[in-house]
Amino acid sequence: MPVLKNFFAELKARSVRKTLAIYMSSALTSIGILRLFTDAYSLPKTLFPIVVTLLTCGLASAFLFGWYHGKAGRQAFQRKEIVLHSLVVLLAVVISFRVGTSLPSPLPERMGKSIAVLPFTNTSGNKEDEYFSDGITEDILIQLAKINDLRVIAHATAVKYKNTQKTPREIGKELGVAAILTGGVRRDENRIRISGQLINTASEEYIWAETYDREFKNIFSIQSDVARHIAEGLRARITTDEEKRVNAAPTTNLEAYALYLRGRDHAAKETAEDNAIAIDLLQKAIALDPHYALAYAQLGLSYRQQYLGHGFPSNWADSAVAVSRKATELDPASADAYHALGRGYEALGKLSLALQSYNKAIELSPNHSAAISGVGWVAFNKGNLDEALAWMRKSVELAPDAAARYTNVGLMYNLLGEDSLALRWFNRSLELQPLLTTYTHLTYFHLFAKRIAEARKVVHIAHEKFPNDIWTLSAYGDVELMAGNFSRAREYYEKGVRLSSPVDGPGNQLAFTLLKLGETKKATVILDSNLAAYKQLSNENAEDYYNPFVVATILAIQNKPDEALSWLRIAIELGYTEYRWLNVDPTIDNLRTHPGFREISDKLQGRLKVMASRAEERGLFRESTVHSGQP
Repeated sequence: MPVLKNFFAELKARSVRKTLAIYMSSALTSIGILRLFTDAYSLPKTLFPIVVTLLTCGLASAFLFGWYHGKAGRQAFQRKEIVLHSLVVLLAVVISFRVGTSLPSPLPERMGKSIAVLPFTNTSGNKEDEYFSDGITEDILIQLAKINDLRVIAHATAVKYKNTQKTPREIGKELGVAAILTGGVRRDENRIRISGQLINTASEEYIWAETYDREFKNIFSIQSDVARHIAEGLRARITTDEEKRVNAAPTTNLEAYALYLRGRDHAAKETAEDNAIAIDLLQKAIALDPHYALAYAQLGLSYRQQYLGHGFPSNWADSAVAVSRKATELDPASADAYHALGRGYEALGKLSLALQSYNKAIELSPNHSAAISGVGWVAFNKGNLDEALAWMRKSVELAPDAAARYTNVGLMYNLLGEDSLALRWFNRSLELQPLLTTYTHLTYFHLFAKRIAEARKVVHIAHEKFPNDIWTLSAYGDVELMAGNFSRAREYYEKGVRLSSPVDGPGNQLAFTLLKLGETKKATVILDSNLAAYKQLSNENAEDYYNPFVVATILAIQNKPDEALSWLRIAIELGYTEYRWLNVDPTIDNLRTHPGFREISDKLQGRLKVMASRAEERGLFRESTVHSGQP
């Protein structure tokens, strides 16, 4: 065709192809540089597609330029050419606007790359599968927490939004997150259907959505895929090591996985009955898969709970360390395994080993709020209350609705003498969840100030909720002991000892009460036995302040003040800071008239003032601004 032949000849004569080649090369280079800077400096998400659109439209202008100015010599701009260029510019602006507004709105800069994973809905219609949908939710969150560039809100916080009617914008504002993940889980024999939607909390637009309908054996690849898509949607960087951890399957035995989910669900309820069920389920999971590291880690936490939470002998804490160490050997990249190991070591008073384990857990999973809280507890046990407060408040940022975290912060404020702040944090904890530990600490909060009636009201509520808990029984006994009701105190102490032992339960308080009631022989047997046991524990672990403090208490009850004060000094050097309890504890009444006690008390009070001053300088006495729901 002569017309086309003449057209192509004209293109060649005007060097249009050369002009277009130069333009495209420059445009591609610009796109590559823009992509590099976008990823490196987190530029607005809409910038890249808009620039690509403009450069694409620019091809038309490059063509026009080559056509009108490609011949040898200088060609003046023609009116017709200017009109065409103007139309191209107008078209580019319109298309760029459409592209920019059609993209999801940028995430709120002030919230960073932050996300909360809300409980997935159980869509199977079978309530028995409720634990399964909750477990899937937590496992996806655990995968996300392995990515250092993300801030992930803890599972305990997100649970309260189960079946919520609140909008994504409201939830985002309350939790201080840029995005939320919602979804549903349906399990049907050997198949599973998981739907997930990542939502921008500011605009309430979908960033990403997907539905997986696969065989159940693919459950772990689905979880990893969801985590990768979320990281991509939030523009979070994933290192090679993080990607390996995200892609790793925890077990190949799906029946063991189901048992593990059920065991973890029971363990979270924290009652003695549920903890026993959890142990049984987790042991069955391990029998099916002896290499299941997460099952060992959760079992370690449950063993520890038997010792610290339910008054079982200390060999349960030894077992907690053993199975948790096994978990770290099976999976050295498991943050949960190192967290469990840290909890076990902490229960035994091996603080250096506990701190090493917690730090390793945080290295593997920077969003691990429980491990962050664990570092705070190590600081507390070493007597560094301001440092403990800083770590515990940091853990609240990642779990802003986890009741236990608020209790921890309240305790630090109480010991530092900030009673009004302590009470606010304790009350906030009870609003979220009526935890036993909160009631216990709140009881002593009142006892420190000798408010016997208020302490009795609190401990009575706890006793009604947890009638067979040894720590509640011990606290109730302490309330009645301070009130001078020795017979009633004896009842609570004796029940606590029956449920545990004189060593692991309130045996020393019982002995003190027996002395007050004139039963010297019974009291002497308990005190002599406990003194030998706690001296041995002190020798076995030189880091733990608790054992020498108990020795000091026993010696005070036996009216050996000089020896008691010597052990008290050891306890304080190791980290004992409960100065306010020293002022009111009835079992050491006969120490308070001793000149050495005043010297020790003044020195400890001076240390607390220094720590309080440091905390105030760091802004730790200011109200938290993590989100509107905090104190």
